[in-house]
Amino acid sequence: MKKFNVIFKDIIIKDRESIVNEWTSKAWDQCFSRGNSGMSCSSMPGCNTDIPLKHIFVAGLERIFDELIDGKLPDIKHPMLNDVIAILAIQDSAPSKALSFYTMLTSLIKNRFKKQLLEEEMNNQFIVFIENINNAMGVSFDIYMNIRERLFNLKIKEIMASNSRLLKMAKLITNET
Repeated sequence: MKKFNVIFKDIIIKDRESIVNEWTSKAWDQCFSRGNSGMSCSSMPGCNTDIPLKHIFVAGLERIFDELIDGKLPDIKHPMLNDVIAILAIQDSAPSKALSFYTMLTSLIKNRFKKQLLEEEMNNQFIVFIENINNAMGVSFDIYMNIRERLFNLKIKEIMASNSRLLKMAKLITNET
């Protein structure tokens, strides 16, 4: 990933708190418009904590934001990124909706810094920022698809086990088959 010059980074960091608050709020509303805001992690398969999903989601997006501003690709093995993507994948969101938080960040930065982006150097830095976001989106898409594939495989195993039990109950198969 490409690093930004100090001017672009300083402008973004100066408004970090308000940018992150607006971004995470919009992303949460977009991704969880079905009213799941009070849901806790413990109500999701494979999650063993009672931390509210919103907290996990917001903390993960804050981490992603900081890494993007530092010019780093969010680490594919980092639990925060995996948690955010897992929450969205388990919610059965389409990939475009699940990863829409990246495009929301791009739009937010673009709208908030319209005047500054008229300067050629700032616009060039914004383009680098968009490239970094696109790279992060690619990593996130891979994580999303991996999680969806694991969920699909679990559903298949569950259906096969259920069918096997039903067939045994109906005495259509024996334990040996």
